[in-house]
Amino acid sequence: MRPLTLARPKPMLPIGPEPAIYYLLSQLSLEGFKEIVMVTGYLRDQIMEYLGDGSKLGQRITYAVEPHEFLCGTAGSLKLAEHLLDDTFLVAQADTLSEIPLGEAMSLHRRSGAHATIVLTRVNDPSEFGVAILDENGVITGFQEKPSREEAKSDLVSTGFYILEPDTLDHIENEKWDFPKDLFPRLLKLDKKVSGHLSGAFWVDIGNLPGYLRGVRWVLEKTTRRPYHCPRTPRC
Repeated sequence: MRPLTLARPKPMLPIGPEPAIYYLLSQLSLEGFKEIVMVTGYLRDQIMEYLGDGSKLGQRITYAVEPHEFLCGTAGSLKLAEHLLDDTFLVAQADTLSEIPLGEAMSLHRRSGAHATIVLTRVNDPSEFGVAILDENGVITGFQEKPSREEAKSDLVSTGFYILEPDTLDHIENEKWDFPKDLFPRLLKLDKKVSGHLSGAFWVDIGNLPGYLRGVRWVLEKTTRRPYHCPRTPRC
């Protein structure tokens, strides 16, 4: 996303009248997620200054800060917040926009008895993603990393939303670990139940230019039809 991210982190890229992180947290607030643990790294001060303690969004935000000049993996970064995660929790990547009913996904995860649940969506071309292979019971049996169309065994890809049990963190070996490359394959090797929850609701990864432009169009269409839900009443 450079040069857009030279002066600001991806969660602070403008998407309509607000930065991207606003729309993600607003959706989470509507879904009932009020306690937020945010792992911050690159240009973290912008995010922390904008969000503050989360009260303007009806949430309470606690920050776990990556050391300067140290890049953690997507899963490894959770080790920074391990002491704050003592119950079933949702992981949300901050460069996504979505209308997926995550509260429903959380309820299904609890009923399934899974160690982890990955929220999935269908794509036309799986070659740009890591795909998940589900059995008839909705349990993930394997992964493929960016397979060709001909070799793909599935068209289901991760949305970057994961529901995890706290002891999942015990299986993260170091701070460089990622979810798709390291943690989830390790859980399968350990015969831990990893479920897939499929949703057809709107979702887009704004971490690349086509996705970013699609996200901008989505927000502008929503604000044109009706004001986007805004808990921070004087500005809206």
